Amino acid sequence: MRNDSMQIIPLASLVGGALLILGDRARRVAEFIEQANGVTQLLMELMGALLPLFIFLVVSRMFWTGSLGALARAWRAVLNTGMGGLGSAMAQRR
Repeated sequence: MRNDSMQIIPLASLVGGALLILGDRARRVAEFIEQANGVTQLLMELMGALLPLFIFLVVSRMFWTGSLGALARAWRAVLNTGMGGLGSAMAQRR
């Protein structure tokens, strides 16, 4: 997924401007957007509250199934390939 915020910002500005110009005629649309925003915020707060539990459960499962070695190998591969020169320099030190 690419970062397309430069496309979203002008579109949001145009929609917001149209809502301001229409005033009371766009009241239902504005109320819907406010309600959708409230639902989205509630879901994000719930996910944020449950995230530490999810991470704990995943790491616990890896610990009990002996998969921590696979995690270490994967992390080493990320360091060696994903970080360019830094990963190569760290691999040469070992």
